[in-house]
Parts: sequence; C-alpha cells; structure tokens
Amino acid sequence: MLAKQAATHKEIFCTSDLPLPEVFQMMSVKKCPCIPIVESLAHKNIIGAVTEHDICLKTITDGLNPQRLSAGRVMNGNITTVNCEATIEECAELMKLTGAERLFVVDENGGFCGILTESELKPDILSINLETVITDLPIAPALPQKFYPAY
Repeated sequence: MLAKQAATHKEIFCTSDLPLPEVFQMMSVKKCPCIPIVESLAHKNIIGAVTEHDICLKTITDGLNPQRLSAGRVMNGNITTVNCEATIEECAELMKLTGAERLFVVDENGGFCGILTESELKPDILSINLETVITDLPIAPALPQKFYPAY
C-alpha cells in the first residue's frame, strides 16, 4: 500500500492568513488535532502546520489574544513530509527514524495530499481469524492416559 492510499484528512488544510478561531473550529468539527498550512489554495504546497499545542503554547507564552491571530502566526514549520508514492513500510521507518508523530504526504510538486499517523501504519492484526489459529495448532491430549496393571 502507498502513502497516498493510507493518508487521511486529505481535505483538511488552510492558508496562513485564516483567522485562528476559524482554524480551531475546523480542528474541533473535523476532529483533527493538526491542520496543515499551505502556501495557497491553488497550489497546496505545505509550509507548516498548526496543532492544539501550538495554539496554546504561542498564545499563552507570548500573552497574545487568539481572537486577533492568524494561522501563520502560530504555525510550526518543523514538519516531516513524505512522497505520496512511498510505501507504508518506508513511512513507518521514516517515523521511527525521525520520531515524528505524523507525516504529511505530498505529491511530486510538494502539494498536500493527506496525513499519516501511527494508527494508519499499524498492520492489520485482526486479519487472522480464529479458525485459522485453531487448525494450525497441534492438539495435545487433554488428559494423560492412565496405566492399569493387569491382575
């Protein structure tokens, strides 16, 4: 499976000039803890991201009014991107090497295509059904045979 197939939240992104209250509302409604920031709606080149943590950290620490801020003012430019043609195994390895919580999937032009998190990269452990497990295991005798001496 490729990164572009497993990526989620493909339609959730905004530009840096979007007011912060609208960004937070979008995050709440879509249940997305991270909103990618793109250069423009036409090109969708990713330039950063805004998380709930970024909003809290930058507004509280700097004593700023969130009602007057835009997404660009609190966005984090420290993001990890991966090509949309990368395999899931390559993405998992990249997350492991970088320690990133999420990967931003981009096309060959740098355009945003979706987000990958650890939950999308986990193997489907439920694909083995119980019948397969039971038939593959050797059956041990339930009770040992009793030895009865002949009289």
